[in-house]
Amino acid sequence: MARFSLSKEEYLLKRISGQSRKNIAQEQDIGLPGLDHWLKKWGIKDPLLEEVAMEEYATTFPGPALPMKQEPMLTPDIQAAAKNLFEAAPSVSDEASSAEAAARLIQQEVERSQQKDAEIDRL
Repeated sequence: MARFSLSKEEYLLKRISGQSRKNIAQEQDIGLPGLDHWLKKWGIKDPLLEEVAMEEYATTFPGPALPMKQEPMLTPDIQAAAKNLFEAAPSVSDEASSAEAAARLIQQEVERSQQKDAEIDRL
């Protein structure tokens, strides 16, 4: 049985290039539950947190520009909110604090969108 051999950064690079979680799990010869173990360990099991981590990694990667996958997993509003989080708080170095802050910001943005939708439906 193969051992999972990717680092968090290698995993994020594969996701940024467009590979699916399922494809990465198959490539590593593990099932999705096995991949979920690593995603949880890295603090990116939630797709929203994974997307934020991908955006952060793509903007801080020291190499050439990384291609983002063609179809974003998040709406433009939530992507903008996540981007603003990292632009507004570049001094945050603790990954857990950064992920928690990103999750709070994303949740606030989702709630605002839901409130706007409810107001539109009411009208």
